[in-house]
Amino acid sequence: SCNLCPSAFRKKFKEITGKTPIEYKNYLKTHRAIELLISGEYNIREVAEILDFPDEYYFSKIFKRFWGESPKKFFQHYYAK
Repeated sequence: SCNLCPSAFRKKFKEITGKTPIEYKNYLKTHRAIELLISGEYNIREVAEILDFPDEYYFSKIFKRFWGESPKKFFQHYYAK
């Protein structure tokens, strides 16, 4: 719909956002994960499932890539403040 072939789209997207489309999607998913976990209604496994990650271990790996630490450690620091 934007009149670009897939490779040109990916290149332009990264140029604008600094991330590939997949990286950007995962960033948004981990940001939503923070909201879900802060709500206290869900645990890490449930959040991974809600956000369509294959399992909680992969979710934790992706979360750490963007936020610098595992979801568990992130929230230990969050609740310690």
